[in-house]
Amino acid sequence: SVDATRALARLGGVAWLQNVRALRLREHLGDVHLETLAALPPFPRLHTLDLADNRFEWVGLQALAESRAFPALAALDLGRNPIGEEGAGHLGKAAWSLRELHLRACPVGDRGVRALLGGKLLDGVRVLDLGTTDIGAAGVKLLA
Repeated sequence: SVDATRALARLGGVAWLQNVRALRLREHLGDVHLETLAALPPFPRLHTLDLADNRFEWVGLQALAESRAFPALAALDLGRNPIGEEGAGHLGKAAWSLRELHLRACPVGDRGVRALLGGKLLDGVRVLDLGTTDIGAAGVKLLA
């Protein structure tokens, strides 16, 4: 909604948010909201970003992956978002040093796994949640 987009845009000007270490936005938001969030000035201390239960697709994931708003990001939850294979591809190109990545119930499939593995995003990941993501035997083999 327009109100949610405006509210997210205002977050960039709130000084105390520079000290936030974890942020949860579970409001059935769409790509325009994620693009707005990704365009904000950096949150230098934010290490946990919970964006589960939204409607983010590849467009929003591209903006998030290219964003400089989350330089210290260590844990990302995108569970139950329709990111698809293309969204996984954009995510795989992100420069974060993640320790946790949650993609439960995101339809990424085998090609999405290949795309995630194409970058360095998973190099430091210690917790990877890929439950009910349409990954078949080929995707499991890639992860092994």
